[in-house]
Amino acid sequence: MVLSLLQKSGPGKCIMKKISAHIVSTLFLLLASFSDAKNELQRLSSALRTIAQPPSKVTQISNGTYKLISTDKKKVTVTFKTGDMLEEGAEAVVDAANATLGAGGGVSELLKNKAIEYAQAKGKNISNMISYWNQGKPHDFSLGKAWLNPNQYVRVYDKNKKNIMRIIHTVGPNCSNNDDANKVYDAYKNSVIEARKNNIKSIAFPLISIGIFKCPANKITSLAVNAIFDEILSGGGAGSLSKISVVAYGSNKTNEKLLISAAEKYRKGR
Repeated sequence: MVLSLLQKSGPGKCIMKKISAHIVSTLFLLLASFSDAKNELQRLSSALRTIAQPPSKVTQISNGTYKLISTDKKKVTVTFKTGDMLEEGAEAVVDAANATLGAGGGVSELLKNKAIEYAQAKGKNISNMISYWNQGKPHDFSLGKAWLNPNQYVRVYDKNKKNIMRIIHTVGPNCSNNDDANKVYDAYKNSVIEARKNNIKSIAFPLISIGIFKCPANKITSLAVNAIFDEILSGGGAGSLSKISVVAYGSNKTNEKLLISAAEKYRKGR
């Protein structure tokens, strides 16, 4: 009733305009305060998340090189590159083998020749290369398993410096024989475990199963990255290991790019 009379009279209309203006102004102030409070709460929430969040377990140091903080709180450098794993100066190299450790090609054949050469230089008379290569092999050595032979070494000359390396044999899947390509994950993982078990400080891998075993490079590179990162970050940790290299042989950088892409996906949680 009062509002109706005010709206009809001249002075009343003026009073109503002032009241309306005051209400609108008050509403704007309330909304602005609410917006400021909301923004402040968002900033505070973001700050709290930053404080509460643990440091990243995977940090990219440079293109292709990553620093991992292992489950046992140690720092491990992992590098993905193109080249020759024998030039990495690692304490151990991985032999991409078959279950019989028999005649093959690629990396495995190269390591056989160098191991025989080193053994002969040490005065060992080796009449049967395959027998020597299999000496002491575990009975359950099969697809995905890894084994370090305590009696086998290779010698290379890296930048005019002699380097003697241990050999870890592992069996990767042969996709031309319809083996499951996913088993390459076990080959990488178990090689890391074998290195750790034998107090190896640095290890160099080839790309397992990509050559004459004809497994798809995009799948193998992804599984290789996942296996190594998983074992260091959420498996048994680093132990003695401080440096791991995965080296795509040759000069073509296609597989190196696949490895780095897989590492970036892992780092970003995709």
